[in-house]
Amino acid sequence: DHLHEERYTLPTGQQDAERLLLLDQLYAPATEALLDELALRPDSRVADMGCGSGFMSARFASRFAHGEVTGVDISPAQIEVARVYVGQRKLNNIRLHTASAYETGLPTAAFDLVFCRALLCHLQRPIEALAEMRRLLKAGGTLLCEDLDAPAAPPDSAMHALAEFDARVAAALGIDFSIGPKLPKLFEAVGVADPRIKLFQPAFLSGRRMRFVERTY
Repeated sequence: DHLHEERYTLPTGQQDAERLLLLDQLYAPATEALLDELALRPDSRVADMGCGSGFMSARFASRFAHGEVTGVDISPAQIEVARVYVGQRKLNNIRLHTASAYETGLPTAAFDLVFCRALLCHLQRPIEALAEMRRLLKAGGTLLCEDLDAPAAPPDSAMHALAEFDARVAAALGIDFSIGPKLPKLFEAVGVADPRIKLFQPAFLSGRRMRFVERTY
């Protein structure tokens, strides 16, 4: 049963909303810059895989105001939080869908853009999820994945201990918190031609964004 076989170590639903909001605040500027470069049509259809609390889905809905956004998450609790968030913003071009990233049940070749952020690093079979995302794309569509290289941290004893803890958790679950640099090869493996890569490393020493680390651990 794909809906229940993965072990996700972080909270879900309202318990995880603050962490996901911080994640969005950290990485959304880089995502928005990438979307500016792609210059997709305002009527694009978008699949937001692992949509969590719906923050990025809402951004897509505003950007592609004449299109349609489908947010997909395996967790009903996450989908419920996303439904509230989207409803508060009165965005009518989003639908939310509870499904596994391996088997979404969405139509083949239906989306101009398929997006995920910090999803593949939590999956035991990321290449199967990428193959499903590839299936959803229209001919000439764009697959945009943002993921992690977890060891990127300051030379600090506490952060080093966290990195070691991360490595033990990942090994126990059969997942990869440093999947980011491997994405080009994974893209090629599922038939995505000419994959391109950009590196974004947020850096901060104080302030509210530091709570992302706290909330993650």
